[in-house]
Amino acid sequence: MRAIEYDVLLLLIIASVATHAIADDGASREEFDRSFVVGCQQGILESAVRDYAKLSGIESSSISPKVREEIRLVVAPVFPSCLCLRDKAAAQSGRKPETGAGFSVEFLARSKECAPDVETLANIRRRWQRLMQKAPLAQTQGESERQFRMAVIVATRTFKRYPKEAAQQGLQGKASIRVSVNEYGKIMSCELKVSTGHEILDTAALDMVKNAAASAQIPNALRGKEFAVDIPVSFVR
Repeated sequence: MRAIEYDVLLLLIIASVATHAIADDGASREEFDRSFVVGCQQGILESAVRDYAKLSGIESSSISPKVREEIRLVVAPVFPSCLCLRDKAAAQSGRKPETGAGFSVEFLARSKECAPDVETLANIRRRWQRLMQKAPLAQTQGESERQFRMAVIVATRTFKRYPKEAAQQGLQGKASIRVSVNEYGKIMSCELKVSTGHEILDTAALDMVKNAAASAQIPNALRGKEFAVDIPVSFVR
């Protein structure tokens, strides 16, 4: 669980408070304390929320306030580390009052005494496991591919176009278009796998599926993975 890993905790602290609380030469000690602790605790919570969403195969934005509160209670025992690290950072900044930039990742990385003890981490892991047992099951890749495939098929209805010339000639046929997606969620290609037997219909099918695929949402479970799905298209009068 990344939210309780010490190196991630340090990165969260740097990202959320270093510029605001330390680089501001005019900030008072009270402002420093408040900004540091609030930013640190919020960073820990948001990291845990992202982990929960990733493992559950859902969007972070769809997590209910009730579940967010349950996650906060699980990671709350890590929060005292923020107080320890705040004092370490304040002490270092105080040694170099002429330059707020004196704050460094390396300094905090050496503050191992601020890390939660082994028993605390073990308790957090147990509570996290119990929380995840109640979470929605993450979809398998196969299930997620079927979900994306169905989303593209539904979207083709919006973009379906029966070429007027083909309709006038009474042309009909069924095509299959292979949609390939890279690990970044970008549509890499739409290729004709099975032809209708008519070039004009094949072209129309490719255009339909390209537009439909671009509009369909890719499930979380497929993020970071390459995959391909075959989309059927029918032209029947």
